[in-house]
Amino acid sequence: MSGADRRLSRISRRSLIGSGAVASALAVAGLPSGAAERRSGTLRIAAPADLFERLVAPGSVFDTLTEIDGDGALRGVLAEGWETQDAGRDWTVRLRKDAVFHDGRAVSADDVVASLSPHGREGGVLEGLRRLRSGDGVVLVGLERPDPQFPLRLADSALVIRPETPLRDTVGTGLYAVTEAEPGRLKLTRVEQHVRGGRGGYFERVELLAMESAQDRLDALDTGRVDLAFDLPSGAARALLRHRRVVTGEVQVPDRAGAVHVGYSTRLRGLDGRDPLRIAERGYFA
Repeated sequence: MSGADRRLSRISRRSLIGSGAVASALAVAGLPSGAAERRSGTLRIAAPADLFERLVAPGSVFDTLTEIDGDGALRGVLAEGWETQDAGRDWTVRLRKDAVFHDGRAVSADDVVASLSPHGREGGVLEGLRRLRSGDGVVLVGLERPDPQFPLRLADSALVIRPETPLRDTVGTGLYAVTEAEPGRLKLTRVEQHVRGGRGGYFERVELLAMESAQDRLDALDTGRVDLAFDLPSGAARALLRHRRVVTGEVQVPDRAGAVHVGYSTRLRGLDGRDPLRIAERGYFA
């Protein structure tokens, strides 16, 4: 089995076959009616460097062509639709006409080709890619062998779409645009218009802090400097017992071995057990 197939197998089991079960000790709260209208507050997150980088992937600064929704269903984000020929060997992916980057430029098929091409090498997410061409609002894909699950591959978090010639590395199409960037800290602001409409992005701002020390992340949560801290020390629950406004638990982070200890404010809802790194998209303050 290739590396891409193994990764797809994990995604399939986690998000499609097992979509009815949350692999987490944390409850997944449904979005309340009118959540978008009540968008408010700043979500502050502390995470180690490897998770910090992934927190700005799909669901915050960048988007993929497709995604697995909170209910486990596959749907388009930057892709409007897709069709296949030759039993899944050739694909046509139609792009949304209203998708734009944060600098105002429309997302083009050339942007998609430039973003996906590096992942077609051996061992890449799109291993087996035979042809990738841009057309008028479409991307034409040819695979070495039929793959009926190709649209699912496009949901992989590695396949975010960036401008073909970016002026800055932080320009994406996501729900949040980077307004301030410095080593170890990013400040994001919710964009006014997005292809998701009112679905997702229920914070006005998001602040991401990279902290390599687990103790520093615990202290930040303990003192109220952050609302959510990833990868806490195993004894964090005991250390935070005196708090009535902090909850601790474990989540499974995709492609990371073992459970990750987290702590978060009791007013934070929507920590998705299938992919807790999408908290900026799916979470909200109660």
